[in-house]
Amino acid sequence: GGIGGGGIYVTLLMVAGSLDVVDAVPLSKSIVFLGSVPSLILNMRKSLSSNTETLIDYNICRLVVPNSLLGTLVGVFLNRILPGWVVLLILSLVLIFMSAMVTRTTIEQYLEEQSMEQQKGIEVTRMTPREVMPDAHPKEADPAPDVQPARTLGLPAPKVDGGYQRNRRSTVMVPGAGSSDAAGAASGSEAPVSTREGPMRNHLSTRDSIVSLVSLLAIVLSSVFRHHAGLCKDAATSAQQQQVCHHPSLMFLGYYTLQGWMSDAGTAEFLMAFLIIFPCSLCCCVALCYSISVIRFEGWDCGSVLTYNAMAILTGCLAGLVGIGGGLVFSPFFLLMGVEPSVAVATSSTCVIFTSSSTTMQYLLTDRIVMSLTVVYGIVNIAASYAGTSFVHFLTDDFKARRSFISGIVGAGVLVSTVLSLIKLGSAASGLAAA
Repeated sequence: GGIGGGGIYVTLLMVAGSLDVVDAVPLSKSIVFLGSVPSLILNMRKSLSSNTETLIDYNICRLVVPNSLLGTLVGVFLNRILPGWVVLLILSLVLIFMSAMVTRTTIEQYLEEQSMEQQKGIEVTRMTPREVMPDAHPKEADPAPDVQPARTLGLPAPKVDGGYQRNRRSTVMVPGAGSSDAAGAASGSEAPVSTREGPMRNHLSTRDSIVSLVSLLAIVLSSVFRHHAGLCKDAATSAQQQQVCHHPSLMFLGYYTLQGWMSDAGTAEFLMAFLIIFPCSLCCCVALCYSISVIRFEGWDCGSVLTYNAMAILTGCLAGLVGIGGGLVFSPFFLLMGVEPSVAVATSSTCVIFTSSSTTMQYLLTDRIVMSLTVVYGIVNIAASYAGTSFVHFLTDDFKARRSFISGIVGAGVLVSTVLSLIKLGSAASGLAAA
């Protein structure tokens, strides 16, 4: 269902595995990362084999990825300093909210589909024999039209669905698209057109891939470097300095380089500030450029862009803080924004690989992941992720499943996570009361 599984894993590891929040969150991130790889491969392969719109909406990915990476930097930092019960409480509140939202969306989609089925049944009963069996009756020639279409004459085109028209280059509903098209036709001017080959929504350029990878590396390296630099700076004795100032992940600096930098107060303060300002500025610039592009070339409105940006930062923060893969928020949020369920699942799985890889590498290089458990659970998750993604493709392509069916799968996953988190929260509350 594109929810990544992080919300289920982190609660299951705490309830069934009896792990503390400190250990469950990093382990959950590593499992989610391994499971997101086969989902991305299957979705990319399906997108490349399709001659029409791809399952992955790359416009959404462009908005979500840099902002969510920025959020992971904040989330991992907060996870180090907040108490375990606070992290668990935040996770439970997020899951309760998302369960309510997804349930409402699923019910609305189901009622809409039922209404459409009833409408089709009424239309069939009103059809004439000629309409039911067109081959049995010769088709009369249509009279020549007396007037040309409104667009040919430059007249305003009728609005679609109350002024909302589906943007052909996006999977979201863009307010005012019908009126803007009409204005452009009447004035004879054309809206800005992207110089890329085909719509940005269906196209992932090499530049986009490089920018995403550079942003990912900047976040991971800055977070890891700052963590070890802080430990080295706070080391009180020579023995502690020998242990924390020479971590294997920083050996490329030279054996005494970090220790020498941290011994100077001015250099230490500059590095600690730079390692926050640089990655944040980079991700903000990338997000700003992509936001301008989708507004100018793809017809997005500023409100939708700002909503996606804010959601991505918050989700990235939650991914690093409470251990969810990001898909637990991405997929339901995309459904709430009107994205088709199959597209929401594929796009969510693509965004998850960035949030999960960012948080996994940050936790791994700061020695917070139990590698033995990661290998065991990761192998199982890879197989489960492959089966789940293939099942969604089967439902959408072969079985022609309703939108509410896929949304219901997402809702079931969120609901299971909610129940498990509340169980663990109750246990934690009992422990605090006893203490």
